[in-house]
Amino acid sequence: MNKSILRSWAVILLVGAAFCIDGLVHGLDTAPVVTKIYLLQKTVYLTPERRDSLYLDLQYAYPVAIPAHDSVLLSIQTQIKTELFGEAFADMQPDNALSAYAALNHTQYIQDNRHLAEEWGDKNHGSAFCEELIINAAPAGMARGILSYAEDIYSYTGGAHGMSICLLKNYSLATGQPVHEEDLFIDDYFEPLCGMLVDALIHQTENTDTERELRKLGYSIEDIVPNDNFFVSEEGITYVYMPYEIAPYALGHTDIFLPWSVLYSVLK
Repeated sequence: MNKSILRSWAVILLVGAAFCIDGLVHGLDTAPVVTKIYLLQKTVYLTPERRDSLYLDLQYAYPVAIPAHDSVLLSIQTQIKTELFGEAFADMQPDNALSAYAALNHTQYIQDNRHLAEEWGDKNHGSAFCEELIINAAPAGMARGILSYAEDIYSYTGGAHGMSICLLKNYSLATGQPVHEEDLFIDDYFEPLCGMLVDALIHQTENTDTERELRKLGYSIEDIVPNDNFFVSEEGITYVYMPYEIAPYALGHTDIFLPWSVLYSVLK
């Protein structure tokens, strides 16, 4: 019998501490951010006779206290649930939203695959319709009145390999509204920031001193542009690029760090 495990841990207090998501550790402001972690793990089998299954591993750190007004916290909480699960889940309690989202994926998986699987019978030994969805989401950093939130998502629906993405959202601690590049940078920021990103990638890549050497590694220089997918820290801003976005899949995610001292000329 399949079991769904839903656990919520005691509140975790992060005060001037560091924490990790997907192997990236980022420091926080001295003010506390309190989160409660919700986790659901579940395996759904397509039919009783086959080994095909959907594996769900869903975890997110839900902010329950931040250095801001309660109305700001509520706004950020609602946006996080919307970004992770969809608008239909925005007003649910965090544990109910997670359970309902898992149930939706369960139902969709059965609807999408059962009929064809039954037609195939025992062909492919019952493993042709295996899928996975793994989500790990948590605050990624806080600085200059901005809270960054990271959503690491891995999805496999068949084929040679799955796809991993890291989506980053930023929220104002003053208003609770999303923060985008145009909120941080001057009007003509785009071209100068492109140059900063390329220079930073050259500097942080071993044995690389020129754009030509980056190209040899597989990077597309023309695609290294501000993508609004960034998180903040006390030290600066880190841009994150997905596989295929600026380089081949084999190179994975690319993180480009820009110190505030480098960004001063384009900051508002």
